[in-house]
Formats: sequence, structure tokens, C-alpha cells
Amino acid sequence: MEGQLSPETMKLVRTGQRPEDRAVRKQIKNVYEGCLASSGGEKTFAAYDGPLFDAMSQIDDTVNMDKAMEAVRAVGMSKLGLFARSRKELHQNERAVLALAQKNSDLIVLDAPKYFQLFGDVAEKIAYRNVEKMYGVSLAEK
Repeated sequence: MEGQLSPETMKLVRTGQRPEDRAVRKQIKNVYEGCLASSGGEKTFAAYDGPLFDAMSQIDDTVNMDKAMEAVRAVGMSKLGLFARSRKELHQNERAVLALAQKNSDLIVLDAPKYFQLFGDVAEKIAYRNVEKMYGVSLAEK
């Protein structure tokens, strides 16, 4: 893979950053597919069958919350860290999300409410805390 992609692209791959250039994304995809094909194909890799969790989901009044929970369950999600998202004022959807959490207590771990399109406000340690609450597994922060 190293010889097929530029050093700049390899840096993006290693750090998990999505390249802005569509052609670079396609190049990465092609290289991955080539690696997979040369290794004997997908059959040589075991499928992940462990628990699935979303540690930082958001929901507000623009979504049918009950249908959203049905969809989350349908895809096999085992736990969901859920924020009440507000568009106009903080605390706008808290009661609805609290009621939703009570109806889905086996699925939802509540997180702090947040404003829509607010970035950089949630520390990585919240995701770690949610995983610990959901599964009783202690994760070391990076």
C-alpha cells in the first residue's frame, strides 16, 4: 500500500482523515480493494460479531423518535449514548428524550443536551465514559 499511495495520502490513511479530493478517496478505495483481492478475498477475514454502540447520537423534534429507536434496534445496535439536540434554545427537547429513554432504558444512555451544529463541545472522555457505563469495560483514554 505504501508504494501505491503518496506520503501525503498515507498520512491521511494512518490518521483516519477523510481526503477532501474525491479522486484521492477513489484511489484509496482501489488500493484497499487490490489488497483484499491479493490476500485471497473477504473469506479470509472473520466478520465482527461483537456489540455495536453509538456513543454520541443526537435527536430532536424533527425526528419520529419511536421510529428512530425501531431503526436503531433493527440494525443491531446494542446501546446508544443519546443527546437531546436543541435548535432554538437549550433544553428544548429534553423532556421528550427523557421519556424516550424511559421507554428504551435497555438501549439508551443519556448524555448532556446540546445545540444543533455545535462542534468541539463534547470531550472524547464522554464516549469512553459511555462505553464504560454500557458494558462495564474500562477504556484508557488516548
